[in-house]
Amino acid sequence: MNNQLHVLMMPDYRAGNPYQSMLASALETSGVKVSFPAGYRRGLPLLRAVLQDGARILHLHWLSPYLKGQNVFSQIFYAAKLCLDLCLVRVAGIGIVWTIHNRVSHEARFPRLEQFVQYRVSRLAGLVIVHSDSALREMIHTRALKPRHVRVIPHGHYAGAYCAAVPTIEARQALGWDADKMVFLYFGMIRPYKNVEGLIEAWKSLPELAERATLIIAGEAEDPVYRRYIADIARDVPSLKLQLGRIPDEQVHLFFSAADAVVLPFNRILTSGSLLLAMTFAKPVIAPRMDAISETLRGADNLLYDDGIQKALLFAASPNADIAGLRVRMKGLCAELGWDRIAGLTVSAYVDGTKMRDI
Repeated sequence: MNNQLHVLMMPDYRAGNPYQSMLASALETSGVKVSFPAGYRRGLPLLRAVLQDGARILHLHWLSPYLKGQNVFSQIFYAAKLCLDLCLVRVAGIGIVWTIHNRVSHEARFPRLEQFVQYRVSRLAGLVIVHSDSALREMIHTRALKPRHVRVIPHGHYAGAYCAAVPTIEARQALGWDADKMVFLYFGMIRPYKNVEGLIEAWKSLPELAERATLIIAGEAEDPVYRRYIADIARDVPSLKLQLGRIPDEQVHLFFSAADAVVLPFNRILTSGSLLLAMTFAKPVIAPRMDAISETLRGADNLLYDDGIQKALLFAASPNADIAGLRVRMKGLCAELGWDRIAGLTVSAYVDGTKMRDI
């Protein structure tokens, strides 16, 4: 059956995130033909892409590229167009599988409208994929999804997407970082929901920690106003290094190899690629004790916090944190997130997704 499956993934976000590339590669190893849209199509981009490609299954990921518009009226137009596009894909006999990565788009202008669109898309899809049991519970509650129409398939690790880790001293020398201090790393896109400003303010309140540790904040802030804000509040903060901008892929392993722990001070999250990247490099994670994070880390969740990040940072810098032991547990958890297993689960979802249900 596998060699009969032909899947089109949309939208194509491979340039900014290895996730789709790694999933597609694993699926192709399993005998599934995977393609991505070539070029830009106006009007009905999903229908036109699947008809041109000849795929029998549309695997939809992020919705934000199809929900354009600077005001509510234009976005309502694009929302209606997306739903019509998907209806016509179904009428054409194409199976639809949708992976929910976020509650709503990170910079959604009209979140309630997007939530309604998600509700409609979930009913147009033959099957919905989420990455965790906590996401499943939330989507059942907030989007009224039927459990039988949802599959939980974990987000895979990033092993192989970047260079392998190197010794800590070597990485710090390459980056010009202090070899003697403990290093906390925030790595990833810098957006308001990720609460980087909260991390900076917390670090300012811990001068005693700054004497023996360094905080590195590395990543791209696409919003120029927010970028300036982060740069302003981080200016002249002791033992804080701010590197705003996209980190080249060939340097990612250096940042993680040089760090002792990764800090993810999110305000909200459904699925986190940054968390999976930290796990890939076996780095303990400091983060709020949210369901999605706790479920992913399980026995390696010692550094999660309930009542403020300051205590978690101080604890992580203490001997009681057992950073070495946490790294061993991280390696074990990461080994369970291999793409061969994820590909097998996804193929099963594709087969079930072709059994479309009524709108």
